[in-house]
This record gives sequence, structure tokens and C-alpha cells, in this order.
Amino acid sequence: MEGYFFRVVEQNKEAEKVQLSSSESVRSVRSGDNATSLPPNQAAWLPVARQVLGGEFDGADKSTAGSLLTGLRSINHPACRRALDKLRAAAP
Repeated sequence: MEGYFFRVVEQNKEAEKVQLSSSESVRSVRSGDNATSLPPNQAAWLPVARQVLGGEFDGADKSTAGSLLTGLRSINHPACRRALDKLRAAAP
């Protein structure tokens, strides 16, 4: 599981390297009926939040859970907040 997490993070880092024009510096991301504008480096964490919510990180070790918390905590998006709640509830 841990190797999978790091592959996802590396893919997200590669996506951040893509040069965006000034008009594309913020992209709109849809979540349910709520449209939220997030910078690309934050929007890249939405799939990870969905994976957490889907149970793909259930039973993750302390280091992986800590990395997920660090990556998700500053993102103001409903899916990220729910993922944080789930991770915190599972913490020992």
C-alpha cells in the first residue's frame, strides 16, 4: 500500500510541473454539486482524498497516515475534510 501512495504522490508532482498559462493558474474542480476553485497542487490531492474515503488506506501505517494528513490538511474541499476526519478517527 505504501508504494502505491508514493506512486500517486509522484504522479501528482509530475502534474504540478506542467506549465500553465496565466489564465489556467487555477482550475475548477467539481465535487458533487459544489464547484470549488483549487490551485493545481491542491486539486492533485482530490483523487487521494477519494482513495482515503474509499478505504484504500485503511490500516495504513503511522508514517503513511501522517503523510496523508499533511497533504490533505490545508485543502479547503469537502472531500479532503471528510478524508481528514476518517484518518483522524482511525489514528491510535
